[in-house]
Amino acid sequence: MRANFAKAQATGDEAPLYFYSHLFLSHPEARGLFPVSMAHQRDRLFAALGDVVARVDDLDALVPILQQSTVDFMADPDPVIRTILSIIGRTRQAYTDSTARSEQAVRVMRDDGLVTDGKTAVLGDFDPSRLRRLITIDVPIFAGQHKPLKPGLTADDIATNEFLDPTISLPGK
Repeated sequence: MRANFAKAQATGDEAPLYFYSHLFLSHPEARGLFPVSMAHQRDRLFAALGDVVARVDDLDALVPILQQSTVDFMADPDPVIRTILSIIGRTRQAYTDSTARSEQAVRVMRDDGLVTDGKTAVLGDFDPSRLRRLITIDVPIFAGQHKPLKPGLTADDIATNEFLDPTISLPGK
């Protein structure tokens, strides 16, 4: 993450200029939300991204940022989908996607409970009983593939709710 951010920083104004150009071309209605001169806004974008990168080792600070960004994305995924598809197209990635497939993925995330508050009103919480069931199912499968998991693997080895902000949840819960 740090290495990729350093590469983006090395481009100077190119990365934020591309980001905002794409945003405004895809969503002209968003242009009015920003100042006429974008120089300061470009600096703010990189400052915000830099804050996230700086917190990679500070999960108490980073996880709530990720929780809130998930809430925001699930509320309005279209700008993110369009921007990601544009970046994929512009950088000619081997990975391909489409608007329809991305929108379907969001529907599945929402409808199948892949992005959920779970049993609590906290976005991203893990249910230890579900993880224990998953371990019970997966251990023999991986062993059969000669890829044994850690002996005595527990739910606590896989996930924690320790860093979640209990005030962040999806709307409607």
